[in-house]
Amino acid sequence: MTVMIVDGNNMLHRTMRVPALEELENRYGKPTGGVFGFLRSLQALLSVNQIKRCYVVFDGGISQRRRALLPEYKGPRYRDESDPFYEEPDEDRLSYFLSFKRQRQLLKFILERLAVHFIRIPGYEADDVIGHLSISFRDRHNVLIVSDDSDFLQLLHGSVLNGLHRTRLYRPLKEYIVGLDNFEQQMGYPSEQFMVRKSLYGDPGSDKIPGIPGVGKVTIEKVLSDIEDYEYPFDTLFNYCSDSTNKRIRKIADNIDIVYRNHEIIDLTEEEIGEDACDEITASILARPEVDLIKTKHLLSELDLFSIVDDLHHWVIPFQRLH
Repeated sequence: MTVMIVDGNNMLHRTMRVPALEELENRYGKPTGGVFGFLRSLQALLSVNQIKRCYVVFDGGISQRRRALLPEYKGPRYRDESDPFYEEPDEDRLSYFLSFKRQRQLLKFILERLAVHFIRIPGYEADDVIGHLSISFRDRHNVLIVSDDSDFLQLLHGSVLNGLHRTRLYRPLKEYIVGLDNFEQQMGYPSEQFMVRKSLYGDPGSDKIPGIPGVGKVTIEKVLSDIEDYEYPFDTLFNYCSDSTNKRIRKIADNIDIVYRNHEIIDLTEEEIGEDACDEITASILARPEVDLIKTKHLLSELDLFSIVDDLHHWVIPFQRLH
């Protein structure tokens, strides 16, 4: 059986930004493009992958452990006015956030009536819930994670059972699936390098995790090509860099604390999920939702998504395979 775990934040953000969908509204002037694009993408994935169980996971907050390690982590998201990194949202950002929140709530009602498990746990990041789910399932089922976030590549390790690669990552924007068997072909470097590579580079974009100041791509790639052991706690990396005559390479050894910190922030295999959240995730795993065609049709009609409604009996078939 194949279990599909979808990064809901990534998919909804991506579909909301599709130019052809940005202006889509229902009769009341409420945006519906994200919902429509999300449902269309999810139905296509279920159709071509023969999925038997599907989980869609959204952020419920930000990890306070990661914020303690790096106060600027994730930028202004989920901050209140007392936070020194709080930023007053401008009109466009506030409008987008409200639209995202509304369309996420609409998806919750629709997906739960399409036999899809919707998970959003207050105080927990989607990444950690997805990591917890994938590790829970991989000994018994094949797992397909759907996200453009490369952080999930670390979950491919430890997923080989009886010679089979049980976990794969589908990256929609790049339109390819990555497993351990084709990792180097798709990514351009060995899978064993992923965590040390990510720890050195950081993630200065959306996650606001800086790399080492003054150490660029050329230096990092030289180091990675020369060392042989990439495993945490990076002893080989530290020894190589500290013994180097190259000042930029030695700078890595001088800032090894940044590498350790980044590893701790990025690592999804650490048990981030508390007991209360574990209970909620377990309840979702044990639940067996069923397709409610009548309520689904009503909800989609209220959103004026008639291109789905008019073909609903055929469109819903991949969801009816879920259990």
